[in-house]
Amino acid sequence: MSHLFLLNSGLSVFSHAVFHFHLPSRTLPLGAEIKAEPDIPVALSVHWSGSHNLCFYFLSRPPKEKPDSDPKPDIVWPCAAPIACSAITPCSSYLAFACEDRTITVWDTSVGFPLSVNVLPKGYAIRSLQFVPLSFTSNKKLSIPNKNPSNEKVQLLALCTDGSLHLIASGTQECDTKLLGYKPQAPSQMISAVGTIPTLPDAVLIFFRDGTVNLMDIALQENICQFGTPFPYKIASPWQPVFSVDSSGQGMILRGEAQSGSVKGETEVIFLFDFTFYPLMETFALKVKQSTDSLAHLPWDQRCDIFLNDSLQRLSTISQQMPECWSQLQDYAAALTRGSPEETPGELESGVAEDIIG
Repeated sequence: MSHLFLLNSGLSVFSHAVFHFHLPSRTLPLGAEIKAEPDIPVALSVHWSGSHNLCFYFLSRPPKEKPDSDPKPDIVWPCAAPIACSAITPCSSYLAFACEDRTITVWDTSVGFPLSVNVLPKGYAIRSLQFVPLSFTSNKKLSIPNKNPSNEKVQLLALCTDGSLHLIASGTQECDTKLLGYKPQAPSQMISAVGTIPTLPDAVLIFFRDGTVNLMDIALQENICQFGTPFPYKIASPWQPVFSVDSSGQGMILRGEAQSGSVKGETEVIFLFDFTFYPLMETFALKVKQSTDSLAHLPWDQRCDIFLNDSLQRLSTISQQMPECWSQLQDYAAALTRGSPEETPGELESGVAEDIIG
């Protein structure tokens, strides 16, 4: 995810925009004139702050006699409320966006249908969304024993403006929401950012404004360890930390700075945390080892049969649930028209249950 700052219609106010690249999928009718490769992005989606529309622009366009000075989007998804934030999985299989009315929609782009529509309780304003890496333990999409693809589930982290962190599990049969942290009593205890480790499912890094960093196991819903900087250093800008986790999931780099007056001539440093030196990290490594994909040892023709049967079952399951999903969206739109979004059917019938933990 990246950010753009564009001048909006010649005004002196800058508009905040978020965009994502998309691989070929059923949500993007490219047409025969556009050649698509499986691993090459074919479209760009963007939404501006305060806008109700999610706009898609194709990266390959047929030649025209006159180029457009102001390109128009090829696809527009209108929403009932302004889009607050969005997220996409690295494989571009799932797209999620949250609106200012607390509605979170997750799309399964591989089949072109929404996976779930969830509404957070009244009083929460969503600040950011992030997908949790899929775990074969909880999402056995590729394993042989799973003959019911309707159990497919993805997990989202929703960070709200009040500092609360919500774990949203979205699936074709259920949608569950859990509160991973209370609203902080002091500003220093507020969560400023969250991060995931690509190769360690259920592992989430939680950054607080007081400069502490916790590693949480969201499956067990408990903190595993805490990362800290040696004296006399501290995390730079803890309210907006600068960090990155390498793609192999072996370590994290974090920008720090010297405390005022403690070190002369050295104000900013980069810390490297090697996850392999932490014994408690073996908990997550064991999950990955136990969830080894058994399809890798099958002949190619048997793997093809499993994938085809899985796809057919997924389409059948999702198609049966589409009428109910669209009915809930229509009821929700009708409630917004009546001016009572706090009593929407999404909250009353979605089956969302909050499980508050410390």
